Amino acid sequence: MDLSQFKVRSFIIGIIALGVLVIIISFAINQIFKAFVKPAAEKPVAIASTTPYPTNYPGATATPTIGATPRPGQSPTPAPTPTPAASATPAAGTTKGGIAMNPTTGSDDIEVKNPGISIDNVQSGDKVNSPLNVNGRANVSNSKVVVEVLNNAGNVVASNQVTGCVGYDACPFTTTLSFEKNTSGGWLHAYNPSDNGDRLYEVRIPIDF
Repeated sequence: MDLSQFKVRSFIIGIIALGVLVIIISFAINQIFKAFVKPAAEKPVAIASTTPYPTNYPGATATPTIGATPRPGQSPTPAPTPTPAASATPAAGTTKGGIAMNPTTGSDDIEVKNPGISIDNVQSGDKVNSPLNVNGRANVSNSKVVVEVLNNAGNVVASNQVTGCVGYDACPFTTTLSFEKNTSGGWLHAYNPSDNGDRLYEVRIPIDF
């Protein structure tokens, strides 16, 4: 080995040794810094909740309402009591003539349309002759409809029983009444004879003979 090769190798070894020394010194300085410098304490972060605190849990005490303090000699004015609005809807399960008008939820009843008896071809004050054809519609509890002609004294001079409908809606009926004109007028009378003898859904139309 000549002198020039020895110098080159010595130079390379010196560079490597210097690099190792720098790494050792850097590591030592870092450990000393961590030992003497304490990290700053982290501050707790407050989290705002948007959910209202429940006030109706068991055992909760109601908070009294703070109102205006009455002056000496003045009585506090009580708060007005709200009046519930009246409802025009019949109560659930209401019946008329044995027919459910507004069925209870979950029951087997059906909602009924056009309950009762109506006469279609005879109006109040009409002049009629015998035989009299009567057309109408009925939706009654037992489907029975009695149609009569009464004189001025209220006596029955003609009567027939016909069948209407019971249930969902009214259906048409027709009958013919023959009578003697022993008075100047009277009434066309129709009703539903109930099973206990009552007359339901009565219709009375004044007529002339």
